[in-house]
Amino acid sequence: MLFRYHNFAETFLYSYAQKYIDLLKTFKEIASLALKENKAVFTLEDPEILNPKIIKLLVDNGSEIVYFNEIKASLEEIYLDLIRG
Repeated sequence: MLFRYHNFAETFLYSYAQKYIDLLKTFKEIASLALKENKAVFTLEDPEILNPKIIKLLVDNGSEIVYFNEIKASLEEIYLDLIRG
């Protein structure tokens, strides 16, 4: 691949999300991670492989996921990655 961009994912957890942030930090493939109330937003590579693993880990550890949403990079983000080199 000539360029590289990250996919974003967000998950909204039913209860205390901070408890599960430490679990998400165990994935070295997660480039950044932010928490706002019960919503965790993170960037990752290979979402097709990682998303099921992340969801399984959270559920296996008692998390009640309200929703999990993958946010793909926009054409503008891809274009900017290309011109930046």
